[in-house]
Amino acid sequence: MGRTIELLQRLSESDGISGFEAGIGKVVEEEMRSAGAVVEVDRVGNRIALLPGSEDGGRLLLTAHADEIGLIVRKVDRGGVLRFAAVGGIDPRVLPGQEVMVHGEKRLPGVIGSEPPHLQLEEEKDRVVEIEDLFIDVGLTERTVRRRVKTGDPIALSRKFMEMEGGLCAAKAFDDRASLAALVLAVEELARRDHRWDIYAVATVQEEIAHLGATVSAYGLDPGLAVVLDVTYGDMLGVDKYETYELGGGPTLGVGPGYHPRLRARLMETAEREGIPIQDEAEPRPRGTDAAAIQLTREGVPTALVGIPVRYMHTSAEVVATADVEGAARLLVEFSAELVDVGFLLNPDSITQDRA
Repeated sequence: MGRTIELLQRLSESDGISGFEAGIGKVVEEEMRSAGAVVEVDRVGNRIALLPGSEDGGRLLLTAHADEIGLIVRKVDRGGVLRFAAVGGIDPRVLPGQEVMVHGEKRLPGVIGSEPPHLQLEEEKDRVVEIEDLFIDVGLTERTVRRRVKTGDPIALSRKFMEMEGGLCAAKAFDDRASLAALVLAVEELARRDHRWDIYAVATVQEEIAHLGATVSAYGLDPGLAVVLDVTYGDMLGVDKYETYELGGGPTLGVGPGYHPRLRARLMETAEREGIPIQDEAEPRPRGTDAAAIQLTREGVPTALVGIPVRYMHTSAEVVATADVEGAARLLVEFSAELVDVGFLLNPDSITQDRA
């Protein structure tokens, strides 16, 4: 099994919904330490890996969020079934029949149940079942469930990693475990390379609900530059091409008011020199990634966004191309290794293009 596949499987099969990232955090910490980085855990649960630079060049922040969308227990109902609410943007249409893992006193596997179509009224058959009408069955008596599960316990969607044809993989939580894999790959390579700047690779918490981890880590580290990794919309049937990006076509680079144009241009220069395919992702306003929070920290942080196309986002069967993960990692490595100073942010003659 290749290193990229190995990482994607381990990270995607680990649980860590927003606000409950301890499990995935430990996995990331192990991977970063194995690469040779110094790793700390801050007060909110961010995993912060440091690769010290060879000179006093500044602080570069690289981030990918550790959390995933999921569910949370609202109450134990009659018969021992669990009523639940969504944590993050879950489409209720994909939930009936879904396998889950309830993180109560012990891990409890379960399934999301709903009324079968044979018993539904005619007017009910054409409507989407609301989350309030769904429940989780863990196969235990009500008395046992009440002892083992409490209100507020997290529930993760459960799905085994699957390697597909054509260099594709499917799993849960590739938003944003695909980016976490790219971040770990980059740290592994940068640990073997000379780089002048101190590089902080941060697995942030609670991106899906509040950007808490990004806000806290950027404020505490006070970086000179930041590059955020997140997923973006992969091409798929039924969606216009201008709204999506090709799987296997390379990572995207955000372009628009939310991203520093000269930092983006320098990343593009790096990609062109190294032969890394890049897809332009135009955004009229910053979308809901950690980049929006980081660039507004303190007096402002020049920030860029690198995206990895993912199909079927925010479902339990997200699909990603390993080539895009590896391309994103290479871009981070080459950009970080060549970074000398921030003069290119101020001098338009130091870059080939200054476009937003």
